[in-house]
Amino acid sequence: MGHISNYARVIKAKLQDVFVCDQTDSNVTSTKSVTVEQIGDAICGEQVHATLETDDQTIIGGINENKDKVGDLTTLTTTDKSSLVGAVNEVNGKKIIAQALLSDTALTTTATDYNTVSNRKFSDYDLIVFKLGNSLTDTRRTVVLPSNIWSSGWTINEGVLHGSTASTPSSYQYSSFSMTYKSDTSITASVSGSATIAHLAIYGLKLIA
Repeated sequence: MGHISNYARVIKAKLQDVFVCDQTDSNVTSTKSVTVEQIGDAICGEQVHATLETDDQTIIGGINENKDKVGDLTTLTTTDKSSLVGAVNEVNGKKIIAQALLSDTALTTTATDYNTVSNRKFSDYDLIVFKLGNSLTDTRRTVVLPSNIWSSGWTINEGVLHGSTASTPSSYQYSSFSMTYKSDTSITASVSGSATIAHLAIYGLKLIA
């Protein structure tokens, strides 16, 4: 720490009213009672500052702590990797669009293959949304999967409980949906159980700039 001490001596020799403080009037200390090492520590960021909100209350330590928490910007998956603000703004500047991949379809108890609307590809979307219900406007359950997971060949088995009134639970029935990835443009699906609720619709969601 010799070079720090030498630097601090030069500062002490040239300045008559240098103060080291933690930004509260009661803790202002004149250089007359401060050691050369304390001045050097303050100059080099090693002085403890109680008003810092980081765990490490030295200037250098606090900066490094924040840097560690931010992480390696080069690992961002956004195009803008120059700053967190730039990356967040890039994502904020995008919007989500939804397109129908399967129109509202009444399934049967027989496993049937269905092609997507206009042969749209599942892989062209970020998320795949499955709507199970009594009609397009009567949704009883929604299942959302990342496209890459669904396209890996998944089968989804989901159930919907339904009935006439909440006061007569014994009248409730159960419809069980089975949906299997067949190809990038088709699905195999069926419904079992009471099959009263048997409608399926599928949407693709993707982020665009």
